[in-house]
Amino acid sequence: AHGNRVVKIGVLTDGTVISAGLDNSLLVSSLSPPTHGTKIALPSCPKDMDTGSALIVVVTTEDKLVFASKDKVTSEVKLGFEPTCVAVAPSDAMLAVGCSDNTVRMLDGKGSAVATLTQHKGPISCVAFSSDSARVASGCANKEIVVWDALSGSPLIA
Repeated sequence: AHGNRVVKIGVLTDGTVISAGLDNSLLVSSLSPPTHGTKIALPSCPKDMDTGSALIVVVTTEDKLVFASKDKVTSEVKLGFEPTCVAVAPSDAMLAVGCSDNTVRMLDGKGSAVATLTQHKGPISCVAFSSDSARVASGCANKEIVVWDALSGSPLIA
């Protein structure tokens, strides 16, 4: 179990459950057999986490993007902005990172910048991809929801 509050839970396509806790860790749990397995130390406190089909991504209080597998942290990317939330496309090919500067940063599956989406008037509080990875939705502190074309970055609903 975690030693502090759980901030997010995700499920990989193979059924593995991943949870992020304020004890600076990820906990990998299996449904078959039902058990809590590996605890993975994070380099800093998680703000948010998401899972794709096999990809695990965490945004931290130190403005880092942390990539993990089911048994270890695999890489870290220092961001040049303050992340608030993250979504991983089901295809694992794209990330959407909500930011405190009212933008959504689109990144490739390795964390490299692809586009910056601007439409919101408040810090981004949540992001999510459609099941086909073609659209991304974002919500902000200003009570707005925008649905974007994930490839072109064009707002579809604002």
